[in-house]
Amino acid sequence: MESSEEAPAPEYVDAYLTTFERDGLFDAAAGLIVGRPYGYTEDDKDVLFEVIERRTETSGIPVLADVDIGHTDPMLTLPMGAMARLDAAAPSFSLI
Repeated sequence: MESSEEAPAPEYVDAYLTTFERDGLFDAAAGLIVGRPYGYTEDDKDVLFEVIERRTETSGIPVLADVDIGHTDPMLTLPMGAMARLDAAAPSFSLI
């Protein structure tokens, strides 16, 4: 997941993740990788990460945030369908 160059407000991201949670999408997910926010102030980034943590904590899925994917520089590309390993405790993410 990434915020894109539109930099949606944390409240919008909260609503988006609430829909994911309500629709059971977290139940089907093995983990969540969140791209480094683009165009956010430091305060907005803190709020954004709090929202993500609050919305995903009951799901039990690992979450790794502030990763150089999406509309960032450097921009790492994640290929669709590639096998990956996510360890949010380490934190690490790798394609396998």
